[in-house]
Amino acid sequence: MSKVKDWAYDQVQTQIDQICLSYKDEIITRAEAIDLLMKVDHSDIYLGDHMDHSIASEILDDVRGGVYA
Repeated sequence: MSKVKDWAYDQVQTQIDQICLSYKDEIITRAEAIDLLMKVDHSDIYLGDHMDHSIASEILDDVRGGVYA
């Protein structure tokens, strides 16, 4: 089962990284990025918690290197 969990973790990480890169490159807006992050399947494997608006915002804040309102 460990291989399956590792695969799922890698898949989630890749999806989150792609969304963050699109946001950083200003391809998508902050609202779109948050919406996409909250739709990532099995994000709890990666985060250890369910993805919600505040967690998605924190991830995006880290991408831009600061806090945005």
